[in-house]
Amino acid sequence: MAVTAGDLLELARAGEADQALAERCVALASSYVAKYRQEQDPDGTVAVPPHVVDNAELSCAEDIFTRSKSQNGVILESFQPGYDQQVELARVLTDAGLPTEAEVPERYTPPVRYALASSPWIESGQTLGSWRAHFRVVCVVAPGTNETEMTELGAMVRDVIRALRGTRFTVTAQAVDEPGEIATGAGTTLGAAVNVVTALSRAEFFEE
Repeated sequence: MAVTAGDLLELARAGEADQALAERCVALASSYVAKYRQEQDPDGTVAVPPHVVDNAELSCAEDIFTRSKSQNGVILESFQPGYDQQVELARVLTDAGLPTEAEVPERYTPPVRYALASSPWIESGQTLGSWRAHFRVVCVVAPGTNETEMTELGAMVRDVIRALRGTRFTVTAQAVDEPGEIATGAGTTLGAAVNVVTALSRAEFFEE
């Protein structure tokens, strides 16, 4: 059973007015849990009961939802900042001819690209009152020989970097993470992430 916005609203004792926020929180929580599982079990050899995954996602989503509704929360009154830019990042790449998911797909057949929040996700900018959001564009190639996987992964990464030139998204100094094995339904293959950052305007951060 996948966690839904309705599950989160029921747990948080919130109403339909928070439906959109709940959906964003659930989507982000799902991507965080998926990222954690991938990092802890890159080969996908550990069988985790679905209800355990659901509980982890719901607990994460509740924490995000609670903080986003708090005046003292990390994202103040709304969780919109950051996630909207994650969706925008995926759209920019897709419009450039590089289909990219805005979250970790529940099921996929590589090659595939998807955007994730990175760490730190939201941080203060270089000037007072400015903010920056960090993301990772994960590139996963189709299984093949070691040489083929490395060649195709290099091409996917280069395409992402080139497509982001002239956009609001800047590739960071730590441009590309070290390639690592990723277990997919099509078999074990290679993946790597391009690290990007973008500035958040005051209007985007505070939803003015």
